Amino acid sequence: MACDLESLKYVEEKDEKQYVTVDFKLFDEFDHTETLEFSKVHDVWIMTNEVVPAVNETIENSDKEVSEETAIPQKKDDYSGSYVDRQGTEDIYNNLDLTYLEDESYQATIGIFRLAQLDGVAKVDGETLSFEDEVYKVKGIIIVQDNKAELTITESGFEYINQGDVFEFSEKL
Repeated sequence: MACDLESLKYVEEKDEKQYVTVDFKLFDEFDHTETLEFSKVHDVWIMTNEVVPAVNETIENSDKEVSEETAIPQKKDDYSGSYVDRQGTEDIYNNLDLTYLEDESYQATIGIFRLAQLDGVAKVDGETLSFEDEVYKVKGIIIVQDNKAELTITESGFEYINQGDVFEFSEKL
């Protein structure tokens, strides 16, 4: 497996340890996401634990110690990735690329076969993403679930894309 800078999702330092969330890829395809724990030993960061569900902290209260389990704050669902529609073939007809922008929004590029390429920002809105392309004046709701994505157009200033159109991206690369 390989991990590169593009795979880095989230970093947090707490109690002289670093928690790094990364996407791992196998043969350039998404495999899984893990949070890794690193400790500093003699000015060098060393991985001390792989999947980190929680940290145990000990707090001293007068004469007794109380052990408290504190969850590491996890970033909300990460929808980053490439979603495609092959329409039953090996070729890619439509594609949706989402790249996290660190402010609960994503850079979204949507390729609609033989119509247009929409570029804009998709902002997290509960369990969905609100997308807006300012060039074509297209707005929509993106739902990502089970490694699939769906774009429903809510407004359009582009004559070939209409309100209510639905584009399905049935595979995550």
